[in-house]
Amino acid sequence: MLRLFLVFLFGFLCCLQSLYAQQAALDSLEKLLEQPLPDTTRIDIWFDYTQKGQYAQPDKSLAYAKKAYELAQQLGDKKRFAIACNRCGTTNWGKGNMNIAMMYLQQSLGLAKELKDELLEARNIGNIGLIYSATGNYQQALVYYNKALLLFEKLKIEERIAVLSNNMGNVYISLEQYDQAQAKLLHALPISEKVNPSLLSSIYFNLGNIAFKTKQYEVAKTNLEKALAYAQQYKRESTQSNAYRLLAELDFVQDQQAAGEKKILQAVALAEKLQAKEEMYRGYLTLSAMYASKKDFANAYKYKKLYAIYKDSVQGQATQNSFQIFEYERKYGEVALLKKEKQLQEEENTKQYYFLLSLGLGFLLLLGLSFLFYRNMRLQKQTTQNIKLLGEIGQKITSSLELNEIFEQVYLNVKSLMPADSFGIGVYDAEKNSLRYDLAIENGKRYLPYHRSLDDKNQFGVYCFENKEAFMLNDVAKEYQKYIAENTVLGEKRQLETGEMAKTAQAMLYVPLVANNEAVGIITVHSKIKNTYQPIHLDMLKTIAAYTAVALKNAEIYQETEQNRKEIEIKSEELQQTNEELQQTNNALSGAYQEIKYQNAEITDSINYALRIQTAILPSVEEITASLGKESCFILYKPRNIVSGDFYWFADKGKRKILAVGDCTGHGVAGAFMSMIGNELLNHIVHDSEIYQPAQILSQMHKGLIQALTKSGQNHIADGLDIALIKINTEKQTIRYAGAMNPIYVVENNVLRELKAYKLPIGGHYNNNERNFTEEEFSYIGNGFTTIYLFSDGYQDQFGGSQGKKFMTKQFRNLLQSIHHKKMQDQQHILETTINDWILASNETQTDDMTVVGVRV
Repeated sequence: MLRLFLVFLFGFLCCLQSLYAQQAALDSLEKLLEQPLPDTTRIDIWFDYTQKGQYAQPDKSLAYAKKAYELAQQLGDKKRFAIACNRCGTTNWGKGNMNIAMMYLQQSLGLAKELKDELLEARNIGNIGLIYSATGNYQQALVYYNKALLLFEKLKIEERIAVLSNNMGNVYISLEQYDQAQAKLLHALPISEKVNPSLLSSIYFNLGNIAFKTKQYEVAKTNLEKALAYAQQYKRESTQSNAYRLLAELDFVQDQQAAGEKKILQAVALAEKLQAKEEMYRGYLTLSAMYASKKDFANAYKYKKLYAIYKDSVQGQATQNSFQIFEYERKYGEVALLKKEKQLQEEENTKQYYFLLSLGLGFLLLLGLSFLFYRNMRLQKQTTQNIKLLGEIGQKITSSLELNEIFEQVYLNVKSLMPADSFGIGVYDAEKNSLRYDLAIENGKRYLPYHRSLDDKNQFGVYCFENKEAFMLNDVAKEYQKYIAENTVLGEKRQLETGEMAKTAQAMLYVPLVANNEAVGIITVHSKIKNTYQPIHLDMLKTIAAYTAVALKNAEIYQETEQNRKEIEIKSEELQQTNEELQQTNNALSGAYQEIKYQNAEITDSINYALRIQTAILPSVEEITASLGKESCFILYKPRNIVSGDFYWFADKGKRKILAVGDCTGHGVAGAFMSMIGNELLNHIVHDSEIYQPAQILSQMHKGLIQALTKSGQNHIADGLDIALIKINTEKQTIRYAGAMNPIYVVENNVLRELKAYKLPIGGHYNNNERNFTEEEFSYIGNGFTTIYLFSDGYQDQFGGSQGKKFMTKQFRNLLQSIHHKKMQDQQHILETTINDWILASNETQTDDMTVVGVRV
């Protein structure tokens, strides 16, 4: 007995010493931060703190990670910025903020690949696996863990090999594959004892969990007590919470109620202190079961509801415990009936009070939701109008050749799209080395013309021009240091033509005017109200700036050409239109023609910029394969012109994967606008309204498109789209399809079958605003035995071949059936090569946009 006490005392003293040493290390880092330090040194100390203090000081670690992120970004230090993204991700993961953590880790992963930093790349991949594991996407977690493990084995970093083996063991436990889990954990155990003893708390907890689930209770108790000891020694409070919870459940199984109650309360208290949502909801579930066994249904209901709330918060899915919650409510009501009549009356009065209160609050909530719905519909309508307006605005601006007319057109159109208390265009004046503001307006009143010298580096316009960088300030007084050393806005004294002085701006947008990669000026919009602007305002201003730069260059060429023409006329009159002068005139006109031809290329560049915008909204093959599995998808996407009226769309909603291919009216710029509207409608219906049934999605798209495009007093809609849409349920292994004009092909066991579409499009010329879209569901085997093809009509309608005929549906079906067993990338290559050869055989050009998407499940 004495020996056991001495062993315990020694362990306790070692624990105290470790905790003291860890806290002392963190304190010493904080003292260093009080000193004047170079920025890079300060960032490195923040990194050190977040690594050592993630579990001991999670809130402070997260705060320091954010500071490192901001400073590294400001310094333009890409390496440290990549590490800061990783630290922001891991500290947010520790706090249970999974979506935020994923955002930072994906950002860090992209930078690591760009920097060719395999160590940071491996850490990010492993951390992403952690998030997939924490949110229940176990198969995806294993994919990322295996990728990270291969990199760490290549780099020979034993500590990370142990961590990943432990994490994979944890995933296999969740999948109830206990033999694989135990093998991974036993592989990690000796490595951790050698290189990272702090990990032992997690490994022993997982071994204890396996033993508990397989009813080896004595083995479970031994391993869990070891896990608790190591967690206390290394201050792993999250693991402490889990160990207390599982030990409590073990006590309940063995009818040791008092001991179990004490431990589960300790577990929940630790989880709530850390605000670790996953540990919280697991603890609440055990507490709920404990109170239910004691017939305390009020507390059982309370903690069951908390469990549902926090589980939904972590995993992003609706809780499945509503029936059990209802049972607790019912039983709680039955217990209440046993109370005294006076207590019953008091409860009844209270219920009535809360019923009336709930009714009132529900009414207010309904009003609030109605307002939000109305506002969202207005925003959607406004967004659609803005998309159409940008093309019209570009045409108006570039059709003008007079500077004042260009300025007026730009100002009027900018003001129609965004708040603009003041507006200005500064044009580069090489002679004075300045920006010349001939057009600057505040609330409809013109400024007197003024210049901003490029030698004055404390001007936002100078920064924008010299760096060719667009930026947004929503609080000038706080954000100016990102771009200039001193805030000169407050001291500016610009005068209007009326004699009034300019008002101070609180929010600003600045965009450079760039033509042929050369800055020719800037465009700026100001507001007197803070936080006025959103990223969409900056994007729209960038598009307008591209058109404006082209227009200014065109106007300059036009003016030079016009001046040359007048000079030639004068010389022609003086020299009696000699042959020499005629030749000079021809040369001048030829030069003007070349310049105008060059400007047409500039306009094409603007359309290429639109292509970048359209491409940015399309999902990548990597995004789809990350959701559906490696080598599960190909995308053949061939616009007829630079931009396309075809589009494809994908959404990962947990066990539901939704994929669509749309074919809009027209092609080129007009079709591209329609495709962006289709994309926005799908985002709103699936992500915002959470509608997942294919037929309902198409019905909502039809209504949304009519609302977006129908003008007042008109009953016919010229624009529409054909679409095929499927929902893959990976849990039930089913696929549900609905289509408007566009069918899909399904190939299984070398047999191709067609699922036919509804015979009317989304929108279109038809007066009937209703569409009774149908849908069809079928099961699939899995393991890559089923291939689904979604497509527009461009491929099969393409003219070509030796006789210049259409490719046709039958030939397209036969081609798909002949290649469906090949790798997805090989299928894409065959489809692309086949259609290119078909077109070349008769010297045809591409007839329409083409899209073919193949998915293997």
